[in-house]
Amino acid sequence: MKKRLIAILLVLVLALSLAACGSSTTGNEPAAQSTSQGADQQPATATADPVEITFWHSYSEGEEKIFNDTVLTAFAAQHPEIKVNAIRMPYEGLDEQLITAVSGDAAPDVIRMQFMLEDEQQVAMAGAGMIPVTASAMAKIDTSASPYVAVYMEQLKTAEARIPCSSWPTIETILNTAFESVLRGQASSQEALDNAAAQIDELLAQE
Repeated sequence: MKKRLIAILLVLVLALSLAACGSSTTGNEPAAQSTSQGADQQPATATADPVEITFWHSYSEGEEKIFNDTVLTAFAAQHPEIKVNAIRMPYEGLDEQLITAVSGDAAPDVIRMQFMLEDEQQVAMAGAGMIPVTASAMAKIDTSASPYVAVYMEQLKTAEARIPCSSWPTIETILNTAFESVLRGQASSQEALDNAAAQIDELLAQE
């Protein structure tokens, strides 16, 4: 449940990032930490205690205002069951703070982390147990202590992004069912894949 809600938030964060591209301000300015919640951000109605999501960012003051006034307001109106605790973090040293938070099981649910795609940060985060996301960083990581990371890195060589398709949730269910049938010994790998492919082809033909 929470992962799905986080994904929704990430879409809205991207919307802010696109809007900020046309702004003269930048998101790389050092800033004192502050909680970014305006008084008018609260949803009008809520039927139960909201799910709380902590979001770290290092937006500039101008970007932070756009995020609070536009993105969070729209999000709260559509999802009153979710409360976003947006926290403005100092840009300098944010990578170290994240690694410390992850090690202490206190990491935020969401973080704006484009700046953390450099190899040095990726390698450091891998040392704290996080999975790297860039091929260049993977070549510099010792996977002896984390075998699952080695498997992930190997699979990533042939992985492809999810297709832009409105039927993807159904496709994912078909694929998961096929994988499970193999693990349970109900079908061979080829049989499961052939069956899944037939179902997916039929589904796409209807679009």
